[in-house]
Amino acid sequence: MQPACHRGEIFRFGPFEVDVAERVLRKHGVRIRLQTQPFLLLTALVEHSGTVVTREELRRRIWPEDTFVDFEHGLNAAVTRLRRALSDSVAKPRYIETVPKYGYRFCAAVEREVFGNEAPVAPAPPNRSFPRWLIVAAAWAAIGVVVLAVVWAVLPWHREASMSLSSSAVPLTAFRGQEIHPAPSPDASQVAFVWNGPKQDNFDIYTMRLGSDKPSRLTVDPAHDLGPAWSPDGNTIAFIRQLNASRGELLLIPASGGPERKIATITDDEFIESPGRLVSLTWSPDGSAIAASHRRPGDASERIYLFSRTGEMRPLTSPPAPLSDHTPAISSDGRVLAFTRLTGFSAAEIYTVSLDSHLHVAGDAHRITSSNRWCINPVWVPGKDRILYLEAEEPAAHTALKITAPSSRSTVGLTVMLNDEPRDITAGSHELVYSNVRSDTNIWRARIPAAGEAPSIPERFISSTRLDGKPSYSPDGSKIAFTSSRSGTQEIWVSDADGSNLFRMTNFGGPLVGYANWSPDGQWLIFHARPEAQVDLFLMPAAGGPVKRLTTDPADDTLPSFTHDGRSIYFSSARSGQPEIWRMPAGGGRAVQVTTSGGFRPFESADGQRIFYVTLDASRIQSVPAKGGPVSDVTGPLHMYPSGVAVTSEGIYYGAPPHSGDQRYIRFFSFATRTSKPVAVTNRPFELGLTVSPREPYILFDQVDDLDRDLMLLRNFHPE
Repeated sequence: MQPACHRGEIFRFGPFEVDVAERVLRKHGVRIRLQTQPFLLLTALVEHSGTVVTREELRRRIWPEDTFVDFEHGLNAAVTRLRRALSDSVAKPRYIETVPKYGYRFCAAVEREVFGNEAPVAPAPPNRSFPRWLIVAAAWAAIGVVVLAVVWAVLPWHREASMSLSSSAVPLTAFRGQEIHPAPSPDASQVAFVWNGPKQDNFDIYTMRLGSDKPSRLTVDPAHDLGPAWSPDGNTIAFIRQLNASRGELLLIPASGGPERKIATITDDEFIESPGRLVSLTWSPDGSAIAASHRRPGDASERIYLFSRTGEMRPLTSPPAPLSDHTPAISSDGRVLAFTRLTGFSAAEIYTVSLDSHLHVAGDAHRITSSNRWCINPVWVPGKDRILYLEAEEPAAHTALKITAPSSRSTVGLTVMLNDEPRDITAGSHELVYSNVRSDTNIWRARIPAAGEAPSIPERFISSTRLDGKPSYSPDGSKIAFTSSRSGTQEIWVSDADGSNLFRMTNFGGPLVGYANWSPDGQWLIFHARPEAQVDLFLMPAAGGPVKRLTTDPADDTLPSFTHDGRSIYFSSARSGQPEIWRMPAGGGRAVQVTTSGGFRPFESADGQRIFYVTLDASRIQSVPAKGGPVSDVTGPLHMYPSGVAVTSEGIYYGAPPHSGDQRYIRFFSFATRTSKPVAVTNRPFELGLTVSPREPYILFDQVDDLDRDLMLLRNFHPE
């Protein structure tokens, strides 16, 4: 099937309009976000509406011949995303009809408009005279159509409106460093927030009056203080003090400053997400209690608990293991609790549960989003029966702010497309405040120092204005596999050892393509990706070729690596209820559980005798015999998750926590001496990737080079 000429073409069907030249899909004139592959699929189908387009024709149309991708699953994912954008159904299709084992047919009527230089010139219509009464009637009819269209377009229950948040928002803060976790006061005169200070050395609670640029510092403790929340009367601020990777304190402090009061000790493994990505608090409307994420002894995972001002606590949610609940938000009438439930690897949905007049649970939890994406941070719109939340393809790239009703499973009323990358949102009576993130992750190279030499200073190695990370040297050291979003979505790329001759290996089109590891003979690459609902393992030839899907279990399968003989694969999966290490044949097949106390990031020792992995709380490296046996501690502590680990025959390289101020080390643990020493130093946060060259004294790792967060303010915010 040859692509039609696309210059100056618009296709219309139902409420939708496809502008091929601009590569834009609109619904009632409002732009709908659609990725490249689903858009190309839509174009191919509407161009041949009423006829079947075969899967092979779609492959040639959408994926270039030099692109290596699992076509079957890639096309299925593109169809799923397209149907989601069109609100279409597989069982009762209005637009896309599946012809089993053959292709797809666009079954709606399509109007095609051609304009510009290539549009045919229509002959002038004959000059006809119409009665005056017919002209007047036609005019009134046209006015009626316009009025109905306008009313139809603005009704909040009819469509998703769209606006550009970044074009209307103004900076609320512009300090050096990171300003996060904003919280407007009840009277909208002030905002509380978290800032790592003029020296970027510690996160503390600050307040600032709107219209001012002079913040007032409330807390001074050397631990991180996070998640401020105003009491309903505006006199008190609750916050969490992060003591370590999974332990914190719930504290109260007067909003005007003064002594702190401890309410409770909190355990939450999400503290390891620096600086507290999923940390937030919410007050009950009467100010008598505070809801927070917490895990008591015996809990399988984090739940939402309600804490009184005197420290009594009781659970409000009960997620099934290994799911966990975070970011609670109680409605203004106290009758509904909204929260984020982590449903898988880099996947989350918004849930609600009803409360009675005494803030006791009055029913089962109800899921109100079904995106199989990253939906977090629910916020109640003051005075409205509406919930704002952030939606993203994956945690590092939020793209839309959406609104929904607590009884609905579909968004209504508003979709705010984001050019910024917010991490926190909060709504006042007429304003929206969020923390905007600007970051850039690149791959750096450091020379491994000889004995007695000081730790080396790394140099930037592979970089772009997009994400470049998770490097992995090939077994012979001649190639580097890494993940990059320089093509628009995260994909697997390969380069020569010097960083040249970059070549894209996959074309999944998002939303998540992860760490790639080489087979011992250098012939294969294994990695994880989430083309549909869950994360699965995929295998592809290192020279390029078809992608093979290895797992289809409903649980997320992640972070795979080969055994030393190349016959098997270790990976992390929550099939048993929590992330554990599993083993399966390299070509796919039955998986066997290896660990029972939790773990991820598995690597086999060079002799094949032991399995090294990161503990569930991401604090240390442990090992277990490959044939089974007791677990042993190896080394640590590790840099806060995510942290890179590379196992060699001599020892283990790993990222360590900040040593002094913001200084961080890549350290080497020697199997021979059982000691650890620093080999490279940096002052920027590490990411997930770390790899060692087998033929040169170099290590590669990824780090966040630019990270800045400012608070943004959107006034006159009136979502209906």
